[in-house]
Amino acid sequence: MTACTWPPTADYFRIDVADRLALSQETRLRPYEIETLLAEGIAEARNFPVFRFFLNDFSTRTQGVDVLWSWRTPFADLTAMWNHTRTDVTDLRTNAIDDFRIATLETGLPRTRWNVALSTDVGDVTLFGRFSWWGSYWDSEDGRNARDLGAVGEPWLYPVSPGARWWTSRRPCP
Repeated sequence: MTACTWPPTADYFRIDVADRLALSQETRLRPYEIETLLAEGIAEARNFPVFRFFLNDFSTRTQGVDVLWSWRTPFADLTAMWNHTRTDVTDLRTNAIDDFRIATLETGLPRTRWNVALSTDVGDVTLFGRFSWWGSYWDSEDGRNARDLGAVGEPWLYPVSPGARWWTSRRPCP
């Protein structure tokens, strides 16, 4: 029995996003400012004593590497994937975004991830299993105190899924 293998592929990517939108800090109108706006004919001035607006305020650079390897045999398909990605805030023009938002952008996703997947057919049933791992990351969804909580650990996942065959024979190797 021969196996079909594909050489590993590696892709480097770099994504620069300039002038990203950010919500400003809250701006509070003082009573005399509200009166000035009312005098200028802006009747809604009392309805927005506190407001925020959008700014094109900062830039980011995301770069990384994806490596993928696939191996197909008459018995099973094996796929391995590794990724390393980093995001940095590269140009901050005002204080519209704070350290919390910067930390969310830079450390809110794991920098390193990998997984190995195995798929095999047993009669008319397909079994699929995957081992996944990703590095630590900071979970900003825990709120403003999240910085004190530290990074989320390095989780492992081991899902296994059965499925029904939708084709009549095993796909051939290219």
